[in-house]
Amino acid sequence: MTSDQIVYQQRIRALDHARQTGNVAETCRTFGISRKTFYTWRNTAAKYGLAALQPKAKRPPAMPNATPTHIVELLLTLAITMPTLGCRQYADRLFDQGFTVGKTAVQNLLIKHGLGRRHQRLARAAAITALTSGLVTEVAVEDEPFGFCHWSGKPGGLVAVDSFYIGNLNGPEYKAGAFADALAAKNVKRVFIPPRSPNHNAVVERFQGTMLQECWRPAFHRLCFNSVRQLQREADAWCHTYNHQRRNHGNYMAGRRPADLLELT
Repeated sequence: MTSDQIVYQQRIRALDHARQTGNVAETCRTFGISRKTFYTWRNTAAKYGLAALQPKAKRPPAMPNATPTHIVELLLTLAITMPTLGCRQYADRLFDQGFTVGKTAVQNLLIKHGLGRRHQRLARAAAITALTSGLVTEVAVEDEPFGFCHWSGKPGGLVAVDSFYIGNLNGPEYKAGAFADALAAKNVKRVFIPPRSPNHNAVVERFQGTMLQECWRPAFHRLCFNSVRQLQREADAWCHTYNHQRRNHGNYMAGRRPADLLELT
């Protein structure tokens, strides 16, 4: 029960008490109110009904440093279309469009609108999709995988390779004879990481986690995929965003994009 509901119930009980006892003075002493306040409540209820005793909501003050409405609307749009991003990434997206908003302010705005947690944003995105398209996501199962790799900075460098399966995460294809023959034909040495040691493949594992949160989970709330080609197009579009638009705030990247590093070399 909210504080407004408590106040409303107290006013109703005061009027009922006075009606049952027929003694306004006793009612005022019991509820700790003045006669003027009691008669104000009674006259208001008699003129407008009991609902008029509900406390009036206060309009929030207009702060001089408040985030403009059009920026808030843009942030909420980003929160629904890209629900798995974090506050810093939302702040980066706003900065790319010419608006400077701190990550703390972004978080406060999202909380204010019931979108402060990732599951809240995903639920809102799924609800909007269900209302507009009635989508029930079903991923078609096909034999051939799709994936990506991290390229070496120079010829002869170490390349980390992995595959991402929708539904199951596995990598037996890298032990296949056809894959081994293809590497041998290009004089490429193959090195396996130890079993159950994802830290040896940390770069790709971190990339896959980011792609899962920022690409696949939002996509499966918006679209129904029926082929590997559709999945690959979604992956290609997100990878372009990752490489050319999304800032990386790791210690080494320091807010730069992968494309920025390539331009420096």
